[in-house]
Amino acid sequence: MTVFLPSGLELTPASEEDMLYVAGSIGADILDSVDPSERETAPLWLDPIVATAMESIASKRMKDEVMVLRKDGERAGFIWIGESVDQFTCEPTGYILGIRVDEGLRRTGAGTEMLEWAESVLRGKGLASVTLNVGAANADAERFYSGRGYLPRSTVMRKPLL
Repeated sequence: MTVFLPSGLELTPASEEDMLYVAGSIGADILDSVDPSERETAPLWLDPIVATAMESIASKRMKDEVMVLRKDGERAGFIWIGESVDQFTCEPTGYILGIRVDEGLRRTGAGTEMLEWAESVLRGKGLASVTLNVGAANADAERFYSGRGYLPRSTVMRKPLL
């Protein structure tokens, strides 16, 4: 079912023809979320991570829903939502598993509209919270989510051994 956003942009359920675009968008999101030293080694690890994400979407392991943002019929972004259990409280929670707005539409409100759509869908399923992850290197995403009421909850720390 097509969702018409207030801006006139559309969200449409991702079709098989959209999956290559979705996979590329997920990969780009991941690369935006890691520091430059990790980006250098992306050819070693990115494809298996994207493949795992695509398998989750295909199996609907987390009751996955993927919508493609369209402007004038052309792909312009995507949002991937699901449901899981909160890692701290064990309560059911919604998840924003991926969201991306193509460069030409950034800072136009498209991301906010997609996020509001997702929150509405998840609220409609009776979920009391929504969770998402932001890579430490993605300051733009952190500002975006903070400006929409999302608060930091934990810090994942990593130390390279090699």
